[in-house]
Amino acid sequence: MNRGFKFLTPRGTTTWDDEEVVYPLPAPYEKWGPTLRHSCPAQPEPDVHSACGPGRFHLMRRLDNKYQKGPWWVWYAKYEKLIAEDEEKLGVDGVRLRHITPRHLFTMARIGMLKNISLQYLYLINADWRRGKFQLSDLSYTIMRGGDFQYADLDNAKLCDCDMRVCDFRYANLADVNMYYGNFSGCLFYKTNMDGVAGKHADYSCANFASIKIQRAVFIRSTFARATIEDVTFRECDLSKANFEDARLKNVKFIECQLRDASFRFALLMGVEFINCETSGLLIQDDGDVKFKPKKS
Repeated sequence: MNRGFKFLTPRGTTTWDDEEVVYPLPAPYEKWGPTLRHSCPAQPEPDVHSACGPGRFHLMRRLDNKYQKGPWWVWYAKYEKLIAEDEEKLGVDGVRLRHITPRHLFTMARIGMLKNISLQYLYLINADWRRGKFQLSDLSYTIMRGGDFQYADLDNAKLCDCDMRVCDFRYANLADVNMYYGNFSGCLFYKTNMDGVAGKHADYSCANFASIKIQRAVFIRSTFARATIEDVTFRECDLSKANFEDARLKNVKFIECQLRDASFRFALLMGVEFINCETSGLLIQDDGDVKFKPKKS
């Protein structure tokens, strides 16, 4: 089947050799748009193992945004004549486009088509990603706030510097996810697998954490300000310089964690235990219902 994927800006354009190329998009009543043919098409190069070069349009074999920086949308692409190809791209002399709707993307996520790919810079808010499969995928710099990720599998995914505010991660698998500098404020984490999370400098302010056991995660300089954390165990986690100011913690255990210079100022602490933790420089304005075992350093 002579098809691939084309990533375009929201205006339906790409840039080649510092010149903007405008692609004809299908009208609302059309399934496929008109064919765009190259003005100076190259001759087929069957012995060349690279799809790149002049005189052709470039398509991706998979829905994988490795090259489009900034906002984008993806389209189905159909072609007639193949000029050259490689493992990830196709070089063709003409192309027709078909719209991929958000609902198509949701279905692709659920059947595993969005695993181990790049979705950097995706802008899609309030989306239904329930049971989506994003293992090993790169969702850095995305704006996906308000998304429903219940039961989604994001094992080993990258969510660096993303905007995922007010997302629902109940029952999701976030094991070994890279969350550096991500914004997860107001998110809901219930029975979420967060083992091995790398959440350095991440923002979890006003988020809700409940019924979770988190192991070997890194939350250095992350903020949990005004978060609600209940029935949660942090084991062997690095929370150095983490900010829990004005947070509400109930039945929370920190076991063998690094809490150097962490701040619990103005936090409401009920049934909180620090067991064999490094707590030098720890700031707790009012100890409240807090236990240090074996002792406060």
